[in-house]
Amino acid sequence: MDSGHISWAARLSSKYPMVEVRVADAQLRAHDSVLLALIVQALVEASRDEAPVGDSLMPETLDLALWQSA
Repeated sequence: MDSGHISWAARLSSKYPMVEVRVADAQLRAHDSVLLALIVQALVEASRDEAPVGDSLMPETLDLALWQSA
């Protein structure tokens, strides 16, 4: 694991102010990929300006939630 590891599906860049989301290649149609990109962008924008709520989640907890939701 590296310092940018958030979960299996996302990581923070150590060089650039960005979040890398690693699930966009799973869509079968281009407009689904565009929709996913817009949703991720909206989530990042909304969370960037808000103070964190509660304790930070461990990466393992985020991975578990992802697998359970699938």
